[in-house]
Amino acid sequence: MNPRRIGAFIGMVAQVLFAGGLHHRGLLRPGHNPLMMFVSELSIGPRGWVQICNFVVCGVLFAGFAKGMMLDLAESGASRTGPLMLWGFGIALTMSGVFVTDPQGAPPSERTLHGIVHGIVSSAGRCASSLFGLRFGRTR
Repeated sequence: MNPRRIGAFIGMVAQVLFAGGLHHRGLLRPGHNPLMMFVSELSIGPRGWVQICNFVVCGVLFAGFAKGMMLDLAESGASRTGPLMLWGFGIALTMSGVFVTDPQGAPPSERTLHGIVHGIVSSAGRCASSLFGLRFGRTR
């Protein structure tokens, strides 16, 4: 099978899986308000492993999608900046699953190393996805 088609398919699956996982976890969590709580907080608690797996699996899938985009753009001679930013987003999403966040509103004295790393990589992921949008927004 063509690696570009596999990459495109992976990208479609990643988006649906990530959104579906978020909504599924949010609906099953008592008191969850998606307008007031961070997505990462679904990783905390007895069934937090489901969201952790969602982060890790979808992050790997997004990185695979970016690889497929790189292969496609390499043939056309286009810039690899956009796919690199998407790959960075995938890696950041994976790391967000590995390093679980601290509860929202935790005082600085109670923050953990995992929570601090989670904050850094999730911010890097947001920056990477924003740069991806800016890069491809200019070329289309």
